[in-house]
Amino acid sequence: MIRVSSFIFSFRRFYSKYGKNVKRIVFLLLFAFVFRAGVTFFNYIYAGYDEWGRILWHNYYNEEENIDYLYLGSSHVYCDINPFKLDKLNGENNFNLSSGSQKFNGSYHLLKEADKRHDIKHVYLEMYYVQSTGSGGIYYDSGNVGANQNTINFMKISGNKLHYMLTMSEPSLYGETLFPFIKYRSQLFNYIYIKDTIDKKETDDYKNYIYSTKNDGDILYYADKGFYYRTRQLAQKELRWTDEYRMEKNPMTDDAEKYLKKIIKYCQNNGIGITLFSSPIYELQVLSTENYDNYVSQLRQIAEEYGIDYYDFNLCRENYLPIQKTENFMDIGHLNVNGADIYTDMFWKVMSGTPEENEKYFYPTYAEKLLSSKPQIYGIYQVDFDGTDVGIDATAYKVAANRPQDMEYRILLTVEDEDTRMYQDFSSNPYFSVPSSEHGICTIVARVKGQEEKVQTLEINY
Repeated sequence: MIRVSSFIFSFRRFYSKYGKNVKRIVFLLLFAFVFRAGVTFFNYIYAGYDEWGRILWHNYYNEEENIDYLYLGSSHVYCDINPFKLDKLNGENNFNLSSGSQKFNGSYHLLKEADKRHDIKHVYLEMYYVQSTGSGGIYYDSGNVGANQNTINFMKISGNKLHYMLTMSEPSLYGETLFPFIKYRSQLFNYIYIKDTIDKKETDDYKNYIYSTKNDGDILYYADKGFYYRTRQLAQKELRWTDEYRMEKNPMTDDAEKYLKKIIKYCQNNGIGITLFSSPIYELQVLSTENYDNYVSQLRQIAEEYGIDYYDFNLCRENYLPIQKTENFMDIGHLNVNGADIYTDMFWKVMSGTPEENEKYFYPTYAEKLLSSKPQIYGIYQVDFDGTDVGIDATAYKVAANRPQDMEYRILLTVEDEDTRMYQDFSSNPYFSVPSSEHGICTIVARVKGQEEKVQTLEINY
């Protein structure tokens, strides 16, 4: 009885002294629990997550074996690099921690995340120019925040994640970065959207992190180790590119250059090897990029400054990397599984060699590659419009040729339910324009000047 009374007395004395603080702590804990439950609920019914990022992080956090070689970058990593094949080629554990439109600031924080959990020997950083030049290289622009949000949504909470969140956008966008459902506030009372979102998240595939489709021979599934398996082949009618890049001298933005150097320094300060590389894209896209060698030159200067290697597989000699065929690509920018197998073999041959051994595989510049190549056309790409005979509301295109000075073109246009018309007979002029509202089939017949009997023909939707 005495002990019980003593206990009650001690409790009362403790409560009288600390009761207010205890109430505050209990209230804060309760508030935190309710707040987190509310955020989880609203994310569940509103947030339409990027499936690649969700499955990627699930696979990464379930990776029990140490990751020896880490591959960072955009979709040009997860489509083009086959980590399963690399496991056999180099005997190490290879993992693609890549995401759609991944910027270098994202690569930096993903590298730090991986380095906390694994003893990384080497990092291979992909250098797709769209993510580091022009508007794509202005990382704090609102147009680029979505790529970072997709990258970060399913990263486990940590100081590294919080720092990434607070440095990837302007403060006005912190809300939707910290709480993904805010991004979907326009759907607040859209009950059809909410039902569709919930129905998707209740499927067995979603719960088990499975994404796969099969349609007319096009097989797609998200494999483990960050590999995007797809059999789709690029069709001739799709050989149209709608972007045009002009590479001035040192075209990389300040944001991109700052984070690229942070990545390099982080690796070097932590005893991690690093190599920079650019994956091959279909020639049509590279041809649409004016002065591409300016980008290559800047990367080579940065690589030389830090004593590391940079390899651009768009400069690889065709006899070593016979990749420029539509059957190796799923679209103009990405390889399919067949192309990935071909490229992965050549990729590791280069990465396991020395710069001196590898020199024979590459042209010194893209300009030299074009001059050494057999004349060929690869499609059409959109160019800036500066006035034509079809009026102001027009779209202008250019024929993508690797040896334009040696070629001439006949251009035919066929609009649906109309007869075919000749835009121009054989001429060295590679430009043509159509009303923006007009759609049909553009037939390009190309030949080398003086070789009238041999032609190449492409039929492309426009």
